[in-house]
Amino acid sequence: MGAWGIGSFENDDSADWIDDFSEDPSMEFVLDALSTVVEKDDTLETEEAAVAIAAAEIVAALKQQPHPQLPASIQAWLKKQPPADEPLTALALRAIDLVKTNSELQVLWEETPDSEAWQLELDQIADRLTR
Repeated sequence: MGAWGIGSFENDDSADWIDDFSEDPSMEFVLDALSTVVEKDDTLETEEAAVAIAAAEIVAALKQQPHPQLPASIQAWLKKQPPADEPLTALALRAIDLVKTNSELQVLWEETPDSEAWQLELDQIADRLTR
């Protein structure tokens, strides 16, 4: 991974997903990223987990709780969307929980001094999703 930081948009996988999303933003794109994680029976791969975090950030933004570093490339699209409903919010929360508890990304972060900061970042996403 070339870029590696605790923030939701500070790794190559999430940055690539955001770039793809920005080219043709749609709720289906967000739902697919979150559903892939929630429906998987095995440990989440690093890319799946990073993408789920970015997708959950889109849901938080739809609840008027955007991450301060939300890429400007998607802010105009967000303004035209209805607020996130309860099923979408629940899906995003479940995805974040799985990333925290059953992912390669979690294992990678546990091996670093930034593990607690990464967990806090995910807790903050969940907090914004529940507001």
